[in-house]
Amino acid sequence: MALTQATLEIRSAEADKIIETLTKNIEAIKAMGTLPSNIQETILKQENSQLRKQVEALKAELTTLELRNGKAQVALPKPAKKGAAPKKESQKKEEPKQEAKKQESAKNENQNKEKPKKEKKEKKPQPVKAAEPEKPVDVSRLLMKVG
Repeated sequence: MALTQATLEIRSAEADKIIETLTKNIEAIKAMGTLPSNIQETILKQENSQLRKQVEALKAELTTLELRNGKAQVALPKPAKKGAAPKKESQKKEEPKQEAKKQESAKNENQNKEKPKKEKKEKKPQPVKAAEPEKPVDVSRLLMKVG
């Protein structure tokens, strides 16, 4: 009995030591893992800016390589930013469109009065190309099964 009690005491002492070391490790990890949110934001913003620069550099390299290989580049329109500004611009754009329509209709009326109808030009018939002689058929490619 004394032997079993001694082994239990030894095991409990070892378990206490393990628990203490684990709690210390957990506290150390928590201390290292919790950076202030401002610091985390600045770190992430720096990483984002570096990644954007890398993407732009790779895009530029890709376009130069494509141009070197003879592929034509097409410029894409830049996407408009979302916000309150586009709403104001759309209202401003409607007014010039209405004014432009009025001006166009006035111009059309003036042009109709000044210019008589134009005569239609006759199209010249295109010369018909001579039919090319048919090439001989390659019989070796035909399937010659009977039946």
